[in-house]
Amino acid sequence: MLLKRFITLCSLALALPLAAPAQELSRFSPQQDASFRTNDQFDAALWSLARQSAQSALNGPLYLDAAWLDTRRNTEYEKAVSGLKTTSYGALDSAVALLQQLNPQVLRDRLSLAIARYYFLQGKLAAAIPYYQTSGIANLSNTEIADAKFELAYCYFNNHQFGPADTLLSIMKEVPGKYYSPGNYYYGLLAYTKGEYAAALKSFARIRDEKIYRPVVPYYMAEIYYFKGERDTALAEALSLLQPGVPSYYENELHLLAAQCLFEAGRFGDALPYFEYYYNHSEKLRKEDLYEMGYAYYRVDEWTNAIAKFKPLSIAKDSLGQAAMYLLGDCYLKTNDKTGARNAFGLCAEMPYNPGQREAALLLHAKLCYETGFPDEAMRSLRSLMQDYPGSDYLPAARLLQSQLYLETNNYKDAYQALARFPTNDAGYGSIFQRAAYGYGLQKLQSGQLDEADKLLSESLSQQSAPAYTAATHFWKAEIAYRQSRYDSAVYFDQTFLRAASSPLAQQVSSTATRAHAASTLGYALMQLKNYREAQKAFATAKQEGNNTTATNASLREADAYFMQKDFAHAAPIYTSLASGTGTDAEYARLQSAIIAGLRGDNTEKLKLLSNIMSVTPPSAYAAEARYEMGLTQITTGRYDEAVATLSLLTTDKKEPEFAPKALLKIGSLQQQLNKDEQALESFRKLIRDFPSAPERSDALAACKRIFVERNQPDAYITLLKEFNLPLASDQEMDTAFYNAAELQYASMNWAPAAAAFRRYLQQFPAGMKALKARYYLANSLYNSKSYAVARQAYDTLLQAGWNAFSEESARRAAELALADTAWSDANRYYGLLAEHAETDESRSNAFAGLMRTASRMHDEAAAVRNSDSLLTCAQVAPGLRDEATLIILRQRLLQGDSSRADTLLPSLVKSDNAAVAAEAGYRWAQALFAACKLKESEKEASANIKRSSGYEWWLVKTYLLLGDISIAKKDYFNARATFQSVVRNTKLPELRAYAEQRLQELKNLDHSKLSNE
Repeated sequence: MLLKRFITLCSLALALPLAAPAQELSRFSPQQDASFRTNDQFDAALWSLARQSAQSALNGPLYLDAAWLDTRRNTEYEKAVSGLKTTSYGALDSAVALLQQLNPQVLRDRLSLAIARYYFLQGKLAAAIPYYQTSGIANLSNTEIADAKFELAYCYFNNHQFGPADTLLSIMKEVPGKYYSPGNYYYGLLAYTKGEYAAALKSFARIRDEKIYRPVVPYYMAEIYYFKGERDTALAEALSLLQPGVPSYYENELHLLAAQCLFEAGRFGDALPYFEYYYNHSEKLRKEDLYEMGYAYYRVDEWTNAIAKFKPLSIAKDSLGQAAMYLLGDCYLKTNDKTGARNAFGLCAEMPYNPGQREAALLLHAKLCYETGFPDEAMRSLRSLMQDYPGSDYLPAARLLQSQLYLETNNYKDAYQALARFPTNDAGYGSIFQRAAYGYGLQKLQSGQLDEADKLLSESLSQQSAPAYTAATHFWKAEIAYRQSRYDSAVYFDQTFLRAASSPLAQQVSSTATRAHAASTLGYALMQLKNYREAQKAFATAKQEGNNTTATNASLREADAYFMQKDFAHAAPIYTSLASGTGTDAEYARLQSAIIAGLRGDNTEKLKLLSNIMSVTPPSAYAAEARYEMGLTQITTGRYDEAVATLSLLTTDKKEPEFAPKALLKIGSLQQQLNKDEQALESFRKLIRDFPSAPERSDALAACKRIFVERNQPDAYITLLKEFNLPLASDQEMDTAFYNAAELQYASMNWAPAAAAFRRYLQQFPAGMKALKARYYLANSLYNSKSYAVARQAYDTLLQAGWNAFSEESARRAAELALADTAWSDANRYYGLLAEHAETDESRSNAFAGLMRTASRMHDEAAAVRNSDSLLTCAQVAPGLRDEATLIILRQRLLQGDSSRADTLLPSLVKSDNAAVAAEAGYRWAQALFAACKLKESEKEASANIKRSSGYEWWLVKTYLLLGDISIAKKDYFNARATFQSVVRNTKLPELRAYAEQRLQELKNLDHSKLSNE
């Protein structure tokens, strides 16, 4: 400050002659005293006092002479600097404002430096930089220059302006003094950051033993050795720094450095303690470090620890995350956790970064999904593998697994086609192909495509890897041959089936393929071949092999075989023994016994037996036939009036309408015999009028014609024809010709030509003798040619003509087609007609089942429950259908808050043969267990339901979501996340996808991971 004071004094001295006389300054004026006092206090670093004195000096009168102005500028400068030093309010703004107008340069440079240091001390390093830059060095002491340069370098460094910082520090690190060590430290850091490791090591080596840098610098040096590839030196440095009593700020990082050196040297076991220290003392970890820890545990076979480290990496969507998931899957396999392995490989397969890992993961994921009962996920992975890696070595195994999955879901068509397209010699191919061809063949059989079914079953026999399927195939080929009237082939395949030792195994494949059933079919085929002796033996075998029901039927057929051989001596006892029972079989036996009695000439016994059949309650299924047979017996014994009375009851029997035209024809003939021609004509007219399609109609017309001819009344015959709108004889012949041509096409299953022929017939003869039957066959032809919309119209037209012999089947088919069109209201109407006219328990059950399902589809739950109740009252209801009705009733109760029977009904419904029922019941049962906090049982049931629900997406996805919720309840966040991600990725159901997305968001708050780069 001596220099400044000297300048001030000189200025004052030079200015004295120019001062105004009235304003002549005194050496002792208050302003001058305040100015000198400010200067002294400023030099003594008494900043607060200097600021106050400067303010006093500046508060006095303003003089215009140059000396005073120079003094005032110096005082303003000292006030500004003092204000900055004391961080007074407004000091910074005042200093910045003064800087713009301050002269001379010496004061401006020094004030700029003061502002820079103010910002520096306030930690506003970026703001300090421009003021350091403008302060210059010409008016600074060496000490001030050194301080300013280091401080500026520090500002550059922390503001990431490493170039300017490097320039300054490269000088400061070589200058002895207080900034020698800091200069080397920061220069070393800069060189370290830039990868100039030699320069960094040189600077760090200068200061590594200094107390302030000893906890920090050796770590940097160890890291530099690591980065330079000198792993052994880096490890030695790290280990030396980790000795007890050696202070280090980077304790955690040194453990990590030691772990990484050991890891890269393949010393995985040695690395693990250092990894664990770092893990336990860090709040967050880099994903790379977590991966290395997991891999180290993996390499020393510590699967559980490896799993714990790999699991958080499930959210890393990069090559490291993909590799971690692949290894995690392997760890889960090593611990026999197939669920975890499935999810890990599934996550790996979603990522594209390592194609080889993805390719292998797709197959492993598919296999594990198959083994754990997730067929839909397995199929998706296999399809991705085949599509994305067409040249993969895994394709043969993938195709076999795909076919197995198709078989699991009864998709025999795709299983067969996949295997037929790519035959291989791989183990297991033969047995899978055999099953696929067999299953596909049976599906063709069920749809009525007998030729294709037979061909596929023959292909199944080409493998014969599974004896049970071989036996079942022989059984069904016999059934097809019989249906196609190839009786010789039916005999061959049934005999082959019965001779095979493996035939009992066939029931494992098809419950229908029993020895009793095969022997029965063999008997029927032999009956068709008129080989009654061998047929009798076959039926005897069926009787021996079957249960009570099948044995009774086989006994009847055995008796029929004896009957056809006219061996009444053997037939009669069998019929007699069966006639003592109840039911339709017993009634048939009594009827046959009556016929045998008649053949033996014992008409009394015959009539007695027939009377018994006719008198039972409820009426016998054979009552009409017995009545007709009684009428014939009365005719043969000349009791015409009794015969007319007996047969007359058949003419109004609506349950057995096929006997009415026969009875009317017989009655008319008897009335002719009794010379009652008018009554005979009335009987014939009734037959002609009421039964236009009956074969007996032409005989009735011929009889009427004879009567009118005998009476010499040909005009009356013509009138009769006109009355019933019947064509002349030549037209009748054309009627028959048109119809027979159409029926021939129908019998040959040429559906399109048959439909055209029946249309032509109906156009020519809309009221023809076979018009009703022709309309029915027309509808069937359209149905079989897959013209479903037109077929339904045809069935509907037939139903509008009133209930007839073809109405039941027409209503059933129309309902089926309406269901396919989702025309629930129409289907409900058709099922209503079936229910109204159903005469058998089977028909009623089918009708109520249809009404139940359509009501559910129309969301009429009350009607659905009502029809379910009606269905359950039927005696003959298939188990799967009964389960469906039970579930509908139970579902309604659950909605009403009544769960009283859920615990007993749901477990039984889960086992239902009705797959749709089992899928829903399985979900509801698993959910009930979850609600009861039975997590283990709930998870087990849900996993089983995944396989059970294949093909029923709603319940399948609902069950997946439940599995995710179970995993959350178990705090197994990895499997929960994998499950919800799978749903989001694959489901097309918006409501369920939204729930999965919501749960994934919630998982972020639940799963507290140490991973730093989430």
